[in-house]
Amino acid sequence: MSTIEIFEERLDYKNFDGSLLGIESFENFEHPNPIDFWYDKHFYGRVNEQNDIVYISQEMFGSLDGRMVPISDGKGTSVYAVDFVAMAFNDLKRRINTIAATAGRFAYPSLGLESLFNSFKARRGFAHVDNLYDAYVDTYFNIFLKSYLRPTYRDKKITNFNDFLHFFVEFASSVSNQMPFTKSGFIKSNFCSPLISGLVIEVDFKDHNDDDAKGIYIDDTGFEFYHEIAKQYGFYVDKNAPWRLVANISSPQMQRYWIRGTLESTLPEWEEPTIPEGAPENCKPEDMDADEEDPVEKEKHFPQRFLQPTSVGNFFETYYEKSYKHDINLMGDKLVNFYNQYVSLYPNIVIDKDSSCWQKMSHESKVGLSPSSAHRTLSREVIIREPVTEEELSKIKPIDMFNIYLTMRMKEEAAEMPKAEFDETIRNALRRFKHIDNKSLDNGAAMSYINNAIKGFLTKPGIVLPFALSGEEGKLVPTSAEGSSY
Repeated sequence: MSTIEIFEERLDYKNFDGSLLGIESFENFEHPNPIDFWYDKHFYGRVNEQNDIVYISQEMFGSLDGRMVPISDGKGTSVYAVDFVAMAFNDLKRRINTIAATAGRFAYPSLGLESLFNSFKARRGFAHVDNLYDAYVDTYFNIFLKSYLRPTYRDKKITNFNDFLHFFVEFASSVSNQMPFTKSGFIKSNFCSPLISGLVIEVDFKDHNDDDAKGIYIDDTGFEFYHEIAKQYGFYVDKNAPWRLVANISSPQMQRYWIRGTLESTLPEWEEPTIPEGAPENCKPEDMDADEEDPVEKEKHFPQRFLQPTSVGNFFETYYEKSYKHDINLMGDKLVNFYNQYVSLYPNIVIDKDSSCWQKMSHESKVGLSPSSAHRTLSREVIIREPVTEEELSKIKPIDMFNIYLTMRMKEEAAEMPKAEFDETIRNALRRFKHIDNKSLDNGAAMSYINNAIKGFLTKPGIVLPFALSGEEGKLVPTSAEGSSY
């Protein structure tokens, strides 16, 4: 297929036009609005309301207050999602499976036996960002090593960690706009999956680049029913992966599950109040179920009536970690590990020296001489590269550390900052590091300041590139605008 044909098909899909793709029911997919990770909500679940990059940390698992829960696939294995999202999905699954199991004249007309949704279960859910990031930076290092260091003169110039750091920063600065190195940059990049949000559940393993597979789902006899009922339970359907459900945390339906998940399990479940026959005219449902003079009794029977959905901002504060807080420490750890891997692979460096004295002799005697082996000294120097510990990082001056980080992050965000503003940002961050953080990055004031400075100078919301890392040689290969199919 030619590039023009691919472009035209992509354009048709974007515009809900299935004429070229052979998707007969595509225009029906436009309502209710599906979520579009490719062209609209690139960073849904990965960026909070303040445009901070966020992720769910490993600490959310294995503790009493862990908020990530498993969804059984019926085969003894589980996928994970945020607790109230899993609750909503389980209710949706029960509803669909109940309807699918109904036989005879009472069967739901839009969910026939041939429908894909007769086998509705969670196939894929939350993906640990740490695992994805570790795999990514391994490939990143592979590219740096095999394409930037080893085939060039640079390899001969690395005798210690500082030399390595110099060339790494040089490399990272040149490619950061396409290949981010920091964890924050990775999370917002095309190389990171939306599955890290804990808000996404997939009911199939289809390839997100396969338009034929999408067409099979969209033209399924049960798809319109599935799309409508997903909204009733607070889910978007992913436009570019119809088998993917995404929690709409702003919807009243999903917020009901959120509220229910915060209540004690012993409290009675709330039911929508009704108006019985014969009730006075203009009577409201809330007037019928409890004594208006006894708010305590009302709260006892219907506690959820007085609870308002928590804000989206509070949701991110409760469930997510801000990535900028750990970027520099993590970056340092990775660099030390990279360098030690490099030393392990190439422990020695051999430098050839060619000392020739014939030109000096010719000049002093004013007699033309020809170079000969009698006037040359060939020698080799073997330098042993030594591994380092994380203590080596403490030798890097804080001002240099902030310079490196801010340079990388600005390039990763495709942002521009005048040099005067850049220098002022570094100075102010350094002051906070010394006087507020007490020279500890874990205290966060300096990193928060740098993060806010980056957000203030963004020139565009971020770049979603049609490339992914693949292959033993760490090459960039084209993929969908969403990135690799997780």
